[in-house]
Amino acid sequence: MSQNSQELKKEFGLDLENIFQKQFQEEEISITKRALQKYSDLMYEYLVNQLSQDLEMYAELADRNTIRPSDFLLLCRKNQGLYNYFSKLISISEQEEEKEKEKNKEKNIRKRKDNLNYKRDNQKRTKIINKKNKEK
Repeated sequence: MSQNSQELKKEFGLDLENIFQKQFQEEEISITKRALQKYSDLMYEYLVNQLSQDLEMYAELADRNTIRPSDFLLLCRKNQGLYNYFSKLISISEQEEEKEKEKNKEKNIRKRKDNLNYKRDNQKRTKIINKKNKEK
């Protein structure tokens, strides 16, 4: 296992532990470190092995090399709560992307206008300089 994979697995375990602690405190339930570690390992393996393969397969079936958010929604379709949650997240993300595209489009338009103005000003200067040179 690569160092990145080990770090990711460790972070996943810590995040899962925090989630369990918060949930179990509310319900006054305890869990041993060993049980938590085993559950974390199982969940990580499931996510890395099974879910990633499914996502890759969805993209491949759509003749793509890239996994898209819609592939993830396909993966979650059997769990309505998860599907609704990620649908909202993806929708928000897509809206933010659209806003960013609009901003970039506006910036590009301004840049083009500035470039045109610069070229026109440069042409005017060149004409004035050429005219002065002819007069001499």
